[in-house]
Amino acid sequence: MELVSMILLCSDFKVSFDLATRIVKECRLNPALTFTHCSRELAKLGRFDDIIQLTKALTSAGLVDEAGIDEIVGASLLVIADTQALDQSDTLIQLLTCDNNKINAFILCGKLRSAYLLAVKRDRVEDVQRIAGAAQRLGQTAVRNICKKWLEQHKNLDKQP
Repeated sequence: MELVSMILLCSDFKVSFDLATRIVKECRLNPALTFTHCSRELAKLGRFDDIIQLTKALTSAGLVDEAGIDEIVGASLLVIADTQALDQSDTLIQLLTCDNNKINAFILCGKLRSAYLLAVKRDRVEDVQRIAGAAQRLGQTAVRNICKKWLEQHKNLDKQP
């Protein structure tokens, strides 16, 4: 796994990706786990375009399914959230396939308005409640207020026959 990461980090992406995938196949490594490790390292170096390129290449090669892509992108988003390089997070979040993972990523990166909009679009009450709590903690009163208003309206709709 370390070797695959080093190869991806040290040379031209196209050449290194081909070599990395051969190593993964020959050594029977778990592609999702291996490339999750790689994406973390790429995120630490601020190589966000390479993460995007990696996910596209993995998808087109059929090495990783949608859940694996979400795992790979999620790992890089955790690094981004820790380093406060949040300006790159929107592009990576769009690579996520599962709405729940997108909402969690938006919350992680403090993009609560985006999380709210997706949660409301999917009618996800529990997520709106979590977003309201995060808004309270982060001092985003406007988002907290729209969450509370939506939750009250949603509660009233549930009571109607």
